[in-house]
Amino acid sequence: MATWEEYKKTMVTEPMIFEEARSGNCEALMQYLDLGGGIEIRNFKGHTLLMLAAYNNQHEAAELLIDHGADVNSTDDMGNSVLMGVCFKGHANMAELLLSSGARMEEKNPHGMTALDLARVFGRKDVVSLLSDRPASWTDPMEVACRLIARKPSRPTPEA
Repeated sequence: MATWEEYKKTMVTEPMIFEEARSGNCEALMQYLDLGGGIEIRNFKGHTLLMLAAYNNQHEAAELLIDHGADVNSTDDMGNSVLMGVCFKGHANMAELLLSSGARMEEKNPHGMTALDLARVFGRKDVVSLLSDRPASWTDPMEVACRLIARKPSRPTPEA
């Protein structure tokens, strides 16, 4: 039987910078970036530094990473975007930061769910309210067509 020390050597480890992102250590993140560290580095689950900071509601760290070019629309190995993870967690302020930085709320994961869908499923009322108040950008041609068909006539109709 292996000892604990032998077993620990077989465990998947990741660079310490991921823990710094999780904990919101802006000083360590800045030092890492100043030394040329990759902004889109990923851990074994495909999480970027921004994802980890955002999922853990580390607002300052997320802002720092976004200011240095982190992709607000990146997805992890499961196909979930940063915004989806934040909405699942219920971090409305972080969702607002991501949206104001260009995150696309209409993106879908491999299960066909959007960030709004995840917020609804997990009862994140503040996030549902935030996302429901924002118009989606109409990038899906089928969605655009359906919305246009469903619109009420913009011109007044003649009364009989």
